[in-house]
Amino acid sequence: MTASISLVMPDFRAVSDEDLESLLPQADGAWSRQTRALMLGLGAQKLNLNSNWAEVRRDWVCEACQRRKPEIARVSDHGVLLCQLEWHHDHLRDHAKKMLRPLVNIEDRTPEGRDLRRGVDACKDLTMRFFTTLICNDCNTAEGKAKGRLGDLIPSYFSFSPREITRFIRVQPNRMHGIDDEAVREVWNEVERDVADRLAFLDILAGRLRAGGHRIQGNPPQFWSSPVLTSVLPHLAARQGQDAESLYRIPGIVSERSVRHDGFGVSPRLKRTASRVDRRGKGTPLAV
Repeated sequence: MTASISLVMPDFRAVSDEDLESLLPQADGAWSRQTRALMLGLGAQKLNLNSNWAEVRRDWVCEACQRRKPEIARVSDHGVLLCQLEWHHDHLRDHAKKMLRPLVNIEDRTPEGRDLRRGVDACKDLTMRFFTTLICNDCNTAEGKAKGRLGDLIPSYFSFSPREITRFIRVQPNRMHGIDDEAVREVWNEVERDVADRLAFLDILAGRLRAGGHRIQGNPPQFWSSPVLTSVLPHLAARQGQDAESLYRIPGIVSERSVRHDGFGVSPRLKRTASRVDRRGKGTPLAV
């Protein structure tokens, strides 16, 4: 006897916010209980919530400032609740790419030419000091301001790492970060030698590539959905009179319901406050 399988797939476009909450208890977005509580508690009239925020759990913690989402969200001068996370990357890698790419012939379609281009991709990764990391918008903004404070002392392609950002920001719940200028200079003084060493190493790698060395054969592995999953989905969809593609569209549908761009184009900054607190962000978080 074949076991009977009964599966009812909800219409994610039509279900209520409350039903979406029960279906996706750890997901986040404009519809979540946590977001609605933040808007009420902080007195926001509009919401600007980006896809990075929606795609991580409600208990996500910023690696740089150690704040959770209820402490990160803040209201702009225009009454917009800002729920913004950003991918922070090392611009030193971009600099390496700019230097190394011209050393190979991108029109060369021979196996040797492809191997050399893969070598470029590997070399540029060797120069970066940290992997691309998701951090809050306030930390990302503070990093840019900190570099501006140093002016010509640093190269334009330098980036502070999330761990280094932690050292010079001054944190409050639901506020933009303050910046400790002295701490910014201390961090740069500590990492300046390492940056110089990496640039010297980049020159060595450039020499190897220029001479046709540092080739890498083959293709990097690609990790896709499990073959078992991709074979099961069409059968599950067919039981409900749907095509398998409709199931693959669910993440996009949820994202459409989660993201908001109210007040887009309006300056999101809050007025600065003179007070300072412990850099680890200790304070009374907003209850949700």
